[in-house]
Amino acid sequence: MKNPSVTCGGTAGRGLPYLNSTRQGLARLLITGFMGILGFMMKKLSDWPPTVEDTTTDHTDDIDAIRNMIVDIETGFNSNDIELSVKHFTKNASVVNVLGAQTSGWNAIVEANRQGLAGLLKNEYARYELVDIVFLRPDVAVGHKHARAVTPAGDLMDNGSAMIALYIFVKQDGRWWVAARQNTLIPPKTEVSRS
Repeated sequence: MKNPSVTCGGTAGRGLPYLNSTRQGLARLLITGFMGILGFMMKKLSDWPPTVEDTTTDHTDDIDAIRNMIVDIETGFNSNDIELSVKHFTKNASVVNVLGAQTSGWNAIVEANRQGLAGLLKNEYARYELVDIVFLRPDVAVGHKHARAVTPAGDLMDNGSAMIALYIFVKQDGRWWVAARQNTLIPPKTEVSRS
């Protein structure tokens, strides 16, 4: 039974039917608002995280210059030429070797290469391949290099010895430099025993 004395929103005499229609209207308003916010958020989420890549510049010459740097680093490694192997590193470059040891600064990198190429790596040879490069800015790029063990004649060795290196390249004074390198061994593939 309706009670005419129920007041809703300061209007007397409308009773429960008014209250129900007000709730429905409020619910519709909330749902519509929520759907609008949800749609806005979904659009923003589709833009997140951002893709960071410079598309304003033709990087053909930059890619060639960076590939030539990798060739120099490979040649320096294979011929035990310390100066050539570090020629393209910035004065404040940072390198992490496959054992996880970090070396920072050009002089320290030279010394680490001198020790490595005179010792454990003296008779080791590798083939390097720049497998990808992304220009984050016109003067900053990230690239990956794969390295495989080869014979002194350059033939691939099937000994499971492989490495991937992450490079940070920067362009300064009209030329490209290595600002950082992280080397990681790729473990040999092992066969799974099925018994």
